[in-house]
Amino acid sequence: MNYQKQDHKCFLNDAKFSQNGGCGYVLKPEFLRSPNPNYSPIEIPNNISLGPKLMYLTIISGQHIPRKSSGGFAGPYVKARIIGHSDEQDTKHVTESVKKNGFNPFWNETFQFYIKAPALAFLELTVRDKQNYTIKLREKVAKDPTLGGYICPINLLRQGKYPYTLKIIYK
Repeated sequence: MNYQKQDHKCFLNDAKFSQNGGCGYVLKPEFLRSPNPNYSPIEIPNNISLGPKLMYLTIISGQHIPRKSSGGFAGPYVKARIIGHSDEQDTKHVTESVKKNGFNPFWNETFQFYIKAPALAFLELTVRDKQNYTIKLREKVAKDPTLGGYICPINLLRQGKYPYTLKIIYK
């Protein structure tokens, strides 16, 4: 790992080791420690229970979101996605953009995630600035700049409105 640059891999590493207070060791989940011939890292068979969860995430609001470039107002939106087992489906949701309100944007949007292997899953929240580009011939269009982000393991999230905005339903 290259700790000289805070990239996506370093954020995932920090999130994984936040489970034990940053001590440097996290025990594997039980289904990875005990040998099971039916487990596959590619596809989860139906006869293995990994404790799937149905999770509702409500993005309520933000505060003091600066624009990356100088001048103008930010048009922030939030991208929420689940990073985890390769068998996870439909794990990305995006809020609507709040035009010219980076000071106190309000979304109040609820998303539903079905997480098959919560012991391996992370919630990634990314705040981006919606850019209105005019496309010219042979001009490369850049993606919306990232204003901030956070990654957290699913098993550290708790139900409630503040400071977390998650409602976790166990199946």
